[in-house]
Amino acid sequence: MQIHRQSVLRILTIVVIVGFVSAMVWFSYDRAPPEDAAPATLSEKFDNVPPTITSAPPIHIDPDSPDLIDLAVHGLPIDGCEPRVDLQIIGDRNEKVRQEISAAVALLSASDDPEYLIGATFLDAEHDVQTPNPMLERALVQLPEHPVALWHKLQHCVDETCDRAAVLRAAAAADPTNGILWVESASQHIRAGDYAAAERALRRAVSSPRFDSYFVDYVSLIERSLAATTEFDYSQRVIYGIGVAAAVAIPGFADIYRACRGDSSDMAISPALCEELGEGMFSGGSNLMTSMIGLGILKVAATRSGDTALASEYTAKSDELREHYIHRQTRAGAHALLMNDATVLRQYLDDFGAHGERHAIENLVEAAERLRADDTYDQCNFVLPQLPD
Repeated sequence: MQIHRQSVLRILTIVVIVGFVSAMVWFSYDRAPPEDAAPATLSEKFDNVPPTITSAPPIHIDPDSPDLIDLAVHGLPIDGCEPRVDLQIIGDRNEKVRQEISAAVALLSASDDPEYLIGATFLDAEHDVQTPNPMLERALVQLPEHPVALWHKLQHCVDETCDRAAVLRAAAAADPTNGILWVESASQHIRAGDYAAAERALRRAVSSPRFDSYFVDYVSLIERSLAATTEFDYSQRVIYGIGVAAAVAIPGFADIYRACRGDSSDMAISPALCEELGEGMFSGGSNLMTSMIGLGILKVAATRSGDTALASEYTAKSDELREHYIHRQTRAGAHALLMNDATVLRQYLDDFGAHGERHAIENLVEAAERLRADDTYDQCNFVLPQLPD
């Protein structure tokens, strides 16, 4: 079974682009646009991206300029390096990948290994996500307290046959120190109008040491499942896993954000509790987005308390982290290494799983800067493939 690498590279490139723009959106989440400004779509943003840079980028790049987005899309401009893969119109090759994934799901579904069944559930793009997946149900019979399986079930628990409250209780019981589950519980209570229960759930969240949306767990389960059923190499398996994991829904942060901002007279979380939650999410977030949303909650709590100086400090902190983690890794070409160097990719996931995304990005950027200075290293690994029109 042979996979066409350009299809998988296209998946990761799109993930990089969407992740980059999503981060930019979240980092400016609390900045209201001008009243007459039309919302920019993702396609509109990239319609105006200039052609690939053909010389070294300037040292100082406007953080919101198309040039930085161009680096995110194409990697570093390096003389003599053609894109590693000639990305033509690859609809038929993408179909080949879909067929191979479908075949993998069929093989995994026949397994008695519950983690293979969970992996197959993640890979099963043909199943209607609005209805229970029988493979996931079979896995939960064997592993009823598997936190990732329960989290995945919760994301798709929307049909009237699914008792969402019961699934959420099971997930929280399986992983009670994960604040993400208590945030989700609070959001559910807010939507139901049970504000006392929402506050209790938030108090459980602020006492939690971590806020983990299981991103690395998704990737690891998918990688293991594809290793058993395909001839994809490690990078291809992980890249496909990243594409799936990036599409997993995040919790009801918007409900909490609005309540902390005091938008509703019915449910306004006290600034003190919001501050505790924001601090917990910032320090305990396994991924960068959760940490940055924590900073946003801290800012609205300070604003509601009338402390404009503190709110400005949180805005400056958000800008600082955006520069440090997003812009810095883009300028270093670090994200291109994740696509082109399997050793770097493996280390990144190990760091992410052990210490969180911020630590992983720090080490990734350091590796990129070290390898850029190494004359014996293949510098073309810093170039990303050109997407087709």
